Amino acid sequence: LKIIYQDQISLSNENTELKEEIDELKQVNNQEANDMLDRASAYAQEGNYAAAISQIKKLTNIDGYSVEIDALLKEYSSKYEITVEEQAKEFLSEQKNEDASVLVGNAMKVVPESEGLKTLMDEIERSYPQNMIEVSPAYESGGNPYKEYSSSNLGATESFLMAGIQYTTGMTFNADINIIDDVSWALYNLDGKYETLEFVIGHVDGTDIGHETYLQIYYNGNFSQEIPLKPDMIPQSVTLNVTDVKRLKLQVPSSGAEGPRYGIGNPILRG
Repeated sequence: LKIIYQDQISLSNENTELKEEIDELKQVNNQEANDMLDRASAYAQEGNYAAAISQIKKLTNIDGYSVEIDALLKEYSSKYEITVEEQAKEFLSEQKNEDASVLVGNAMKVVPESEGLKTLMDEIERSYPQNMIEVSPAYESGGNPYKEYSSSNLGATESFLMAGIQYTTGMTFNADINIIDDVSWALYNLDGKYETLEFVIGHVDGTDIGHETYLQIYYNGNFSQEIPLKPDMIPQSVTLNVTDVKRLKLQVPSSGAEGPRYGIGNPILRG
């Protein structure tokens, strides 16, 4: 019995020493955690929310701070997203799309769960200038001949001239007068993804002169506007507001018996 009792005393002493070591470790961890919280707060006050979030995330390995972690992560993440969004919008307003993309891409590494940043990245990607012939070529056309040109096509050599300037990307509408068709038209699916359509329009060099006609524009099946076209016109830059437009229709009524053509050069869509 004496031996057993002595063993129990020894085990009790060992447990006491282990408990003291654990308590000491907890105190060290608590001090470390408090230091991290202090650093996170200092970073946040400076507006460096990315660094603040980084400090808070290190607390996930320390017990007893789950409530503080959740609350601070939510607060700092929200403020960080707002800061990033404001900076990205400023970049976009200055047409610094690449800077906006890099900024948001880095931010998504800090808060990968952010749906707001994912949505913002989608918006940035749509804001890049998009070649209309590449992203939304005509899915249907009719009447007088309609033709598309794309410099991105492998080995593409076709082009057209307007006022002596060569265009390898764009489309042409034949404005020929004939018994069957008196208009050249095309339909495009924009799917409501874009805000503006920019292009240069003019008479195609070397084609029949003909008479004045129009580029007629329809949004979602409804007539929107028309742009006067003259055989002696200087090509003009046009910007259309295509916000919420899903189906775009462009058409040019006939203007001459020998196949006059009008061209749209470098059509660019922006989101």
